[in-house]
Amino acid sequence: LVADVLARERLMSTCIGRGLFVPHAEHDGVAKIVGVMAISEEGLPFPTPDELPVHCIALLLIPPGERERHVAVMAALARAIGMDPAVQTQLYRAKSPAEVFEILHAEEFEDYNYFLD
Repeated sequence: LVADVLARERLMSTCIGRGLFVPHAEHDGVAKIVGVMAISEEGLPFPTPDELPVHCIALLLIPPGERERHVAVMAALARAIGMDPAVQTQLYRAKSPAEVFEILHAEEFEDYNYFLD
């Protein structure tokens, strides 16, 4: 799993900027797209296009053959998190998984919510 993600990241960085990093990889061990999110209020020093620290890492694992859906999930994440400074502020300052859940299920995330189980 880690090797797949690191190999994909070596091809091209998925640090989107504005504090968002979306590492991802196809992996035979998953039947549907799965993900995990980590938040850092202080920010992490990854190389990013805008040279700002990373505050949100959304790791996605994609089953083989789901490229179209995976692109849609990444685009929804980028729109929902990467384009709205107010959402970024709320999300990047979240203190608990429950608070992140509440933020991600808010109306501003309705395009992304489609992909949440």
